Amino acid sequence: MKKSLYLCATMFVLATLLAGCVRGDVHVAGIWERQIEEYLVRLSFDGEENFVLQVGERSRSISGRYSMRGDVIVLVDDDCGDVEGKYRVEMQETSASFSVLNDACDGRQEVVDGEWLKVGN
Repeated sequence: MKKSLYLCATMFVLATLLAGCVRGDVHVAGIWERQIEEYLVRLSFDGEENFVLQVGERSRSISGRYSMRGDVIVLVDDDCGDVEGKYRVEMQETSASFSVLNDACDGRQEVVDGEWLKVGN
């Protein structure tokens, strides 16, 4: 009996520790903005794995697809020749930080990497 109780307690502690190590999926759906020099940049994720990146008054927009793998977002768009960009996403209450892990598309990396403020759903 004592051995069973010890085994159950050990299993509970291990399960609790392991659960803390597993990262759940981050949800980025919504509209995000940030200022880059004189341009207001808007990044919209529709929740259906599509995104639109709009830069400033020029209304230059780039559309593409995204996927989430835990706290890593993978972006692909035609402007970057279907090259994947991978970013770690850290969510706060009203903002998110995108940190580049690997992106050979310099233009996208310069725009996406950084702090974003959530402005809509």
